[in-house]
Amino acid sequence: MKDHKKSALISRFLVANQLKDVKRYSSQKRFGESVADHTYNMIFMAMELIEKYNLDLDVKNVIDLIRVHDLLEIGLAQDYESIKTNKCEILKEQKAEFEAENMQRMVEIFGNKFHELINEYEQQQTPESRFVKALDKLECCVHKMSRGLKNIESVEFDATSPHKHVANYPPLIPFWQELQGEMKVQYTNAGFNWDDKFNFKPKQGHEYQRPLEQLQWF
Repeated sequence: MKDHKKSALISRFLVANQLKDVKRYSSQKRFGESVADHTYNMIFMAMELIEKYNLDLDVKNVIDLIRVHDLLEIGLAQDYESIKTNKCEILKEQKAEFEAENMQRMVEIFGNKFHELINEYEQQQTPESRFVKALDKLECCVHKMSRGLKNIESVEFDATSPHKHVANYPPLIPFWQELQGEMKVQYTNAGFNWDDKFNFKPKQGHEYQRPLEQLQWF
């Protein structure tokens, strides 16, 4: 039997399918999800938000950025117990090292376009990349709300983590304010205190904005 070589297209599909096995960071099991779950919901939210707010964005570019933004995590093992023990700090360092080593492999599979998209996402110089980065944080808020808020660890982090990214793409401010309003109701009903300082205030948006080179993307 002759050696069989899969087509490049099928190879890409098989590799991308592995996102179903990559777990998103979570300090509590009930908030756990796969990267594939997160990616799908980001695409769903993107299409809805672009239509609702008539956003002037290149839709294909947006979808391309979403579908590749976490592909470098393929093969990254994130055991829940090690996450619980080490929290974020060690894992972020390990994750950055892993992704740097994984870049060449992904370029070989997905082509140079993959590298271009990752650079665009990380550099945050285009409206599409800023939209997707903000959406990455907003989706996390929606996900956590959908799983229930009992015994969460930090209301402030959940309530404010999208601030600087939404400020870098102002057309999403109305949605973020709407989402925060719903979050406030749910968190208050769950017995948590919602401090006024958590609220995103457009007139003070500059407080969340810093030069792009000073921002830390997670």
